Amino acid sequence: MKPPSDRLLDFSGAGTDLPLPPRPSCGLRWPVVVLGAAGVAVASSTLAWKLSISFGPSLSEFRWILIINSVYAFLTLAAGNVALRYYRESRERALRASQLETRLVAAQLKTLQQQLHPHFLFNTLHAISALMHSDIDAADRTLIRLSDLLRLSLERLGQQEGTLDAELEFLRKYLEIERTRFADRLVVRYDIQADALDALVPTLILQPLVENALKHGVGRKPGAGHIDITARRDHDMLWLEVRDDGVGLSEDALTALQKGIGVSTTRARLQQQFGAEYRLEFHRIPQGVAVVVAVPWRISAGVGTVNVEGIPHEETAHTDRRRRAAGKGAAGEPAFGRTGC
Repeated sequence: MKPPSDRLLDFSGAGTDLPLPPRPSCGLRWPVVVLGAAGVAVASSTLAWKLSISFGPSLSEFRWILIINSVYAFLTLAAGNVALRYYRESRERALRASQLETRLVAAQLKTLQQQLHPHFLFNTLHAISALMHSDIDAADRTLIRLSDLLRLSLERLGQQEGTLDAELEFLRKYLEIERTRFADRLVVRYDIQADALDALVPTLILQPLVENALKHGVGRKPGAGHIDITARRDHDMLWLEVRDDGVGLSEDALTALQKGIGVSTTRARLQQQFGAEYRLEFHRIPQGVAVVVAVPWRISAGVGTVNVEGIPHEETAHTDRRRRAAGKGAAGEPAFGRTGC
């Protein structure tokens, strides 16, 4: 009998090439402006010459003034055209860069949503195969969870944001599969304000952070490890935190982690959607790492439910939000902050 794989179940995607949009041509604009300016100069000079013939040499000085003014007008029009062209090209470059950044962020999100990484599927199926020799019920539950996670991934494909409720549901199913490897070594605890469940958050905002906590923290800890997930409203901001009590990271390792694809994609998405009105911070704590995310508070008009009553339990039924808001779970227990076993 083979034991379940002890490798981390990665969740990621592949890159996507993005072609630049064609640059608009403005090759005919410059000759037209030059010819127009030259026409104005020639017309002014001709007028001055005819006035000089009609009224005599006394207008010769006036003629030269007109010629000089015509040349000045030509140079002014030419310089103005150059400045206008430079301004428009600068705007076009900025627009193309903005469009490319938007498409890049959308493509990065799509790669996260498209499908589970082959290693994740391979290790999960390997764990299921091993469980079938020792615990058929556990193997069946893991297979159902994998099916549910794949279904949710397809349903969320292309979505830029959703409720925190839906994000927690996806995260719960992901962690249930991870627990196939960790078993009792992984304890996940939630502290979620009831009114925060309807708040809108970017899709897959929590999963990469939890994956990092597993890979770099709890996964390297010899004994049991804890991951605490909190969500609270503070005035006009929603504050999310993922905290682990794993082995921790050095300053250099923490800096390298923030430059990884998962964190970089998350930061780019937050920047694209909220500008400067967001926070994504990594903190070294005495035991482990704490990651804080803050986004503007926005409420979804829809109502959904998610069970966040301790992932180690094998229940799948959702609890009613009104019971959770009252501080009761499905069995009359505290809905938030309960420690799994």
